[in-house]
Amino acid sequence: MKRILVPADLVAVCFEKGKNAELSYGKRSQDRLFSKGNIPLVLRIDEHVIGYLAEAALCLFLSVDPRKALTWNTTRPDVGYDLEVEGTTIDVKASANPSAQRLMLPVEKNTNLDDMADVFVFARVRYERISTIPQLVQLVGWTTRKEFAAKHSVANGVGGIVDGTRYMHEKQLYMMADLCNHLHNKEETA
Repeated sequence: MKRILVPADLVAVCFEKGKNAELSYGKRSQDRLFSKGNIPLVLRIDEHVIGYLAEAALCLFLSVDPRKALTWNTTRPDVGYDLEVEGTTIDVKASANPSAQRLMLPVEKNTNLDDMADVFVFARVRYERISTIPQLVQLVGWTTRKEFAAKHSVANGVGGIVDGTRYMHEKQLYMMADLCNHLHNKEETA
C-alpha cells in the first residue's frame, strides 16, 4: 500500500470537476442508464470527487501530471479507463470507506472485460468534504484485466455488496511498487 497526499490545489480541481460531473449527470446517455435515483446530490458529488482524488493520487505516484493525464471533461463519461501510461490503460476504483477491502467493478458496469482497462487499481480515500486542504489517498493494490478475469469473485449474499458485483479482495492484488515495473517492462504479470 502506498499513501499519497493530494495537494490542496489539486484537491480544489477534483472538487470542481466532481461538482461539474454530477451537475451534468442526467445529460449523458450512459449515465441515464445507471441513474442514482434518490441519493442526495451532495453524496453523488462526493462519489465523483472521491474518484478524481484517487485518480490524481495514482498520477502523482506514477510521476505523471494529473492535469494532463486525466480526462477532466465532465460533460461525457470516460472511455472505460481513467488514464493511459506507456500504452497501458488504467481504471482506478476508489472507496471512501476506510475498511474497504475489495476492488469492485460495479454491477451496473457488468460489461465484457475485454472492453475494459488493461489494469485496475484499488484506492481508499480518506475523504474530507473540504476543498482547501490536502487529502490522503491509500493506493492499496492493482491487478491486470487478465488476472481479474481469472480470479475475481461474484457477490452473492456478501454483506455490503450488491449481488452480481465482480470483485477481488485486496490480498489478491499486486503491490503498488510492482505497477511501475509492469508499466515500464510491458511484461504480463503472472
